[in-house]
Amino acid sequence: MGLLKELGLAPARHAANAATATDPTDAGAAQRAWSTARSSAIGQLRALGAAIRRTGDPAGEALIVLLQAMTKNFAPTLRDGRHADELEKYLREDELLADAETPNPFGIVVDVRRPLLEALSASRAALPE
Repeated sequence: MGLLKELGLAPARHAANAATATDPTDAGAAQRAWSTARSSAIGQLRALGAAIRRTGDPAGEALIVLLQAMTKNFAPTLRDGRHADELEKYLREDELLADAETPNPFGIVVDVRRPLLEALSASRAALPE
């Protein structure tokens, strides 16, 4: 949709390292990997929202609401394989999330999908179906 682009706020890439479970069947390690990646993603989206808010542009508030909604889609815990499938679909297909990862004029790097997808992948074997 290019919402950030519409405001002229179109983000730099970085290589965040997602934590991955060392034992693919260790449920605790799987949850820690997801939690680490999730915390990083939420922090990046919040930082972008704060930068948008500092512009004082009234249209930016709508973007901030969208960024906050995105973070709510990152569930705190992975329930099972079906839940992981739903999260993966969201991460791969959501256009707004993709927009948030495009370069922005604030120099805030937003790289959330890759680390979250890596954590999901690393966690699958430990999740109940």
